[in-house]
Amino acid sequence: MQTGLSIMELTRQLQTARTAGGQVLQKGGAEYVLQLRIPPAADSDELLEHWRNRVVQCADGSRVLLSQLAQVSLDVMPRRGAFEKDGSECVAGIVHMRHGGNVPAVTAAVTGKLVEIAEALPADIRLVPCYDRTPLIGGAIRTVSRTLIEALVIAAVCVLIVLRHFRSWLVIALTLPMCVLCTFSAMLLLNAAGLLSIQTNIMSLAGIVISIGVLVDSSIVMTENVMHRLQQRFGDQPVAGDISADVIAACALVGRPVFFSIAVMLVSFLPVFALGGIDGRMYGPLAWTKSLALLAAALLAVTLVPALASVLVRGRLREETDSGVVRTLLAVYQPLLNRLLDRPMPLVIVLSSTLVLAAAPLGTLVLRVGVLLAVAACVLTAGSWRMSVVCSVCLVLLGAVAGNVMRPISTSLRMPLDEGMVMDMPITVPRASITQSVDDMKARNMVLCRFPEVRMVSGKAGRADTPFDPAPLDMIESMVEFLPTQWWPRRRLAVQDAGEITEQLVSGMQSAGLIEAVERQQVQGFAEAAHSRFDAVQRETAWQLQQTFRMGLRQRLTASALQLAADRWLQRGELVRPLLPVEFGLVQNRVPAQFLIDLEMTPSILTAASWLRAVRDVLKQQELIPDVPLARSRPAAFLWTATQYKSLAVEDAAVVAEHTTKVAADAWVDFTASLNQTLQKRAVPAFLHLVSDEIFAGVVVRDPDLRRMREQILQIRQKRPSGHHSADEHHGLAGYGDLPFADPVPAFDQLKREIADRWLPQVRLEPHSPDSLTGFGGELDLSVQMPGWTNVWTRPIQNRVDMLATGVNSEVGVRILGHSLDEVVAVSEEIAAILRDLPGATDVVADPVRGKGAIEIEPDLQTAAKLGVTQEDLVQCVEHAFTGRVIGSVQLGAAALPVRLCLLGASQQADESVLRRMPLPSRSTGSETARWAAVPLDAVADVRSIEGPATVKSENGWLRNYVRLNVRGQDPQQFVQQAQRVVAGRLGQRSGIVVEWTGQFQHAAMTRRRLLFLVPLVLALIFLILLWTYRDLADALIMLLTAPGALAGGVLCQWWLGYPFSVAVGVGYIACFGMAASTGVVMLVYLRESLAAAGGLAAMTQQTLREAVFQGAVQRLRPKLLTEATTLLSLAPILWSTGTGADVIRPMAAPVLGGVLIADEIIDLLLPILFYRVRLWRLRKLQESAGCKEH
Repeated sequence: MQTGLSIMELTRQLQTARTAGGQVLQKGGAEYVLQLRIPPAADSDELLEHWRNRVVQCADGSRVLLSQLAQVSLDVMPRRGAFEKDGSECVAGIVHMRHGGNVPAVTAAVTGKLVEIAEALPADIRLVPCYDRTPLIGGAIRTVSRTLIEALVIAAVCVLIVLRHFRSWLVIALTLPMCVLCTFSAMLLLNAAGLLSIQTNIMSLAGIVISIGVLVDSSIVMTENVMHRLQQRFGDQPVAGDISADVIAACALVGRPVFFSIAVMLVSFLPVFALGGIDGRMYGPLAWTKSLALLAAALLAVTLVPALASVLVRGRLREETDSGVVRTLLAVYQPLLNRLLDRPMPLVIVLSSTLVLAAAPLGTLVLRVGVLLAVAACVLTAGSWRMSVVCSVCLVLLGAVAGNVMRPISTSLRMPLDEGMVMDMPITVPRASITQSVDDMKARNMVLCRFPEVRMVSGKAGRADTPFDPAPLDMIESMVEFLPTQWWPRRRLAVQDAGEITEQLVSGMQSAGLIEAVERQQVQGFAEAAHSRFDAVQRETAWQLQQTFRMGLRQRLTASALQLAADRWLQRGELVRPLLPVEFGLVQNRVPAQFLIDLEMTPSILTAASWLRAVRDVLKQQELIPDVPLARSRPAAFLWTATQYKSLAVEDAAVVAEHTTKVAADAWVDFTASLNQTLQKRAVPAFLHLVSDEIFAGVVVRDPDLRRMREQILQIRQKRPSGHHSADEHHGLAGYGDLPFADPVPAFDQLKREIADRWLPQVRLEPHSPDSLTGFGGELDLSVQMPGWTNVWTRPIQNRVDMLATGVNSEVGVRILGHSLDEVVAVSEEIAAILRDLPGATDVVADPVRGKGAIEIEPDLQTAAKLGVTQEDLVQCVEHAFTGRVIGSVQLGAAALPVRLCLLGASQQADESVLRRMPLPSRSTGSETARWAAVPLDAVADVRSIEGPATVKSENGWLRNYVRLNVRGQDPQQFVQQAQRVVAGRLGQRSGIVVEWTGQFQHAAMTRRRLLFLVPLVLALIFLILLWTYRDLADALIMLLTAPGALAGGVLCQWWLGYPFSVAVGVGYIACFGMAASTGVVMLVYLRESLAAAGGLAAMTQQTLREAVFQGAVQRLRPKLLTEATTLLSLAPILWSTGTGADVIRPMAAPVLGGVLIADEIIDLLLPILFYRVRLWRLRKLQESAGCKEH
């Protein structure tokens, strides 16, 4: 400032352009452009020298060098984020895919480009994928595709076993793959036409899988009816001649019911099409593919099946009773139905009991309604008042017992997809620096790395250099990738076993007089504390054994992959000769170890390409691969293009990655089995050792030898070992030679040995489940409890979906809107305090808005004016303090570096007193010869430290904040309703404050409202379709009775398998209703056909009516058996499916399986009985009217 230069004037001079042009001159008939260009610097030293020698003009006209006014140096921008992997900071790249893109195709293209980039990188730089959705998508599609193939095979085999006629079976079997093919063709055409976008994913394939059984029903009914008609015509003689008329007649007989049964299933899925939000996007593809498959089945049933039947149904046709399966079922079904037609009370009791048991897990209100309906059904059916009373009392008692014994079905709001990884997104105070955030992130990740179920941990603190990630410094996102669940060790001891072992140890010590009496509650405390420590000990033991195994596995993978790569290179002529054994060892030793770690930890095309590049470099050094272009080493290679070179590199990497993945999988399976045996053997002794420590610390020891051992153990733990090697000290291995040993106590040691020998054959350790390991309250969560951090757990895809849909990544969120930030913060904290007291609320946290440290400068404008400091100079100086202000950019090679003008050096950033002493330009007013002077900042302004907002979020002009929480042990819907009442009652009405509730429960609530409206509407539409089909009100009402039966069976199967209620389960119920109704159509068709064949109702007596109904139900058992068996058995592969995506389709199959099972009993037994009772009532009416006419 002694030069008289202001900040603005210095900025203007430094911003002078380095190029000038625009003028032209004529020379020799040609035009030349006049251009002034200062040559760019060759390196950083030359650039700094140039800037130091720049001339700056002072206010008095003199000129000085910039180095005389300022310090010129290269510096880095302030860090706003960091990325680390396995404890080391690294650079991460993020690839964003366009909306609607094909993930596998995009990922393959990106991988190919990264392999190309990796070839040009320095030898010590590696590219390692940290998050790749391709394995998830590929694994899910493989799982569902395998399930689809298994369902197809099972359905086809089931038909062949029952029909026992290959040609007829071929007609049905061909329709299954044709239906699937037509479905995919329709998807392709709709996508190409732009009418509908249905991609091949878990849900679209699941729609086909759950429909396999019903896809073949129409073909079964029509083909079997053709067989039945031809068998009646030809008998035991082979079918010959023209059978077109018989085929047409047989197909026409069942064509109308088949068409309407498919219409019933299509209508039943209308609620799924009406779902909105996330649920609509998730389950919409399932509804579309199922509907397209059903339409394809209907089309093939009326076109392909009759044509194939006319050609293929030849030869000798077997009667229904020729099948052993049919004969066995007839032997059971005939006497049972024959008895129930006259005395249906046992069946009513069984079905009523089923209804009561199904209502028990649904809550008290539903149970009461179920008991009332069951009692009403028994009272109406019972022949005497005594039977009515007995049945009613039994049903009430059954309801009371079931209500107390059967656990309620919980509700799940989470997406069921297991992504194979979890995200750790803790929350802390906003004032955390980048250094503190990175240190805490590394500490957390190092703990997470030491879990034997974890493959890799990578984390990001702060924001990435992209507009898509505006994260603050206090925001951490760590992605924990797991090993396949089949490789997870069995290391969990059951809580019950831990308690019993502790009780036996305490009881034995008391009996031996070693300790004083201990209360039972205290014994439970010992067991719980030891169980927690046991988990940690087993976890660390398993992890250390895994590390030893992985070191050997890396060498094994390297040798195997090197042999594979060498064979491929030798075959292509790139390798001059086969490698010798010593050369294999040389290559393995010279390739950097980190490349081997990457190849073993994350086997992928990218890591394989990096490893192959390192191997090629070593082989080139040994002159085993010529360091010349491939065109010169191979005579025909000159015709190859650059694209072919790149494809060869990607192909080699893909082959090596696939090979190493397979070898590693086989090795991991063997090692996991061995590890489980090791953990099993040491489980009981280790737990006894740990629980002994807890007992010693909490009881009075009577035995002097045991008391002395306890004191020696305490001495060992309290005395710090005298180690000298830092690594030994870190691992706790140094300096233990000078510690005393604990003397053994024979009686105590013998007791522990007896208990260990007794429990070792009984104890069965179990592996963690994804739910017990991850999430709130899981072992991962408990292991990273850090002061100042609140844990938040989610999954990558789920987190993105939740944040885009609701703004929060928790089950429940409270959105607070207001005009004053202080009021919004205060209300948020008050609501959080209220919610913490509610039962079921966990992980309650209000988003921290305040807490960001700020230095506030409040100028005194009058004082500044007296001292000659203008407001403009004050603003300019504050803007240029510390980190400074960018005033331009310079070119250094290919990089553009920003030029930043800073008044205070970077080393002074942490010193607040330096800011107070920062000089400001001042000039005395009223003097023409006034010169600039320096005035400290605190002379004209008040500088103080305050706590300000870290982030200010708004929505529609309102300031916004969130309170996040999760719900445990309660239904989220009921909890939110209760919380809304409590918060409204305690908070009252606040002027200018709006409280809204959001979160994952919001989607479930919206879905529930829509389903409550649409399901009755769909049932009404199904009733109209049935009424239109049969043109008989009673028959349509009878068919609707399959709906409550299907619901009861679905609830019981869901309860038995332990699935919580979710949208996926709801979709299963919707599919179950349609399947049950369509299956009943077949039975009703044959019952009506039997009555028509007997001459109609008017020509019957009660006995002939009974016989006709019995024959209609029994004689056509084969088609009913086939439709029911294919529907049920095709669901079996879904229930036993494992792998990625199986947890999505299994919950959908549970209600379908249970519902169809119970609905089949209703259809096979109750439906003929009701049909008989209705027709008998009509027959009596006809007989009464005929008698009246005679008189």
